[in-house]
Amino acid sequence: MLADTAAQLKAIPADRPAVVQLAHCFRGFVAIGFACTVLDREFVPRPLECMPVAEKSANISLRIIDVIGPELHSRYKFDRQQIANQLAGPQLTFFGPNLSGYVREILRLTARIWPVVSGLAADECALPQLRHAARAAAEAVDFIGRQFD
Repeated sequence: MLADTAAQLKAIPADRPAVVQLAHCFRGFVAIGFACTVLDREFVPRPLECMPVAEKSANISLRIIDVIGPELHSRYKFDRQQIANQLAGPQLTFFGPNLSGYVREILRLTARIWPVVSGLAADECALPQLRHAARAAAEAVDFIGRQFD
């Protein structure tokens, strides 16, 4: 989920509408929040940085939903089957989550989100509410990076 979302973010053409770019970032934050929730619930000992990252990801996701609207939200959210597939993977089922692997993928994903949200935050042609959400998303990326340093 993390790697696929990072690859999708990397492949976004620069000429896509700003709201679509932000919708891709929404998907990234949802993936990060999901991964951190899994780590918090399944990894022993529990990584203390995961729940704050999951909460920050949930909060910024909600803020982005307000900007992208219900149509793009439904298009870019993960469906129940995608989530079930992640939880049923043999690695997670038999061995538990791989903390270092998850963290590496989370940081790779934030590295893909950063240029998108920082560019949207600086885009004078973008709607003000989109720029504000992009600024908040950039702050969330910074927070996530600091949690895993």
